[in-house]
Amino acid sequence: MTERIRTHRERMEAAAAAAAEIAASITETARGSGGDPIAWVTGNRFMPPMRSFDAAEKIWQDDEDGEKFAYLQEEVERLLDDAEVALECPEYDNALYAVDLRRWQYREDAEGDMLQDEWEPRGPA
Repeated sequence: MTERIRTHRERMEAAAAAAAEIAASITETARGSGGDPIAWVTGNRFMPPMRSFDAAEKIWQDDEDGEKFAYLQEEVERLLDDAEVALECPEYDNALYAVDLRRWQYREDAEGDMLQDEWEPRGPA
């Protein structure tokens, strides 16, 4: 039983480390998007799209019951929330994009057909 607990703990720690790595990468990409609010962080090759990150795919492959991968996704979301970065998926695709919420805000009254039309620069605080 101790061996199984340690293995479970180690796997959860690996998921947490993978989440930190993924969130840092997404944050860096979003912060470096320049004048475009949309920073694509995955393609649409995997489902769920989080598997596009090598660290997430390793957790996915090692996860027998889905618990570790679910934890990884929740942890990525928590870290991105703390960093003020939105992680979104368009309705027409399963690719993920990020938006730096320190620089951009969502427009409820957006007009236009592009994802970029839904975001506007934040004014001075």
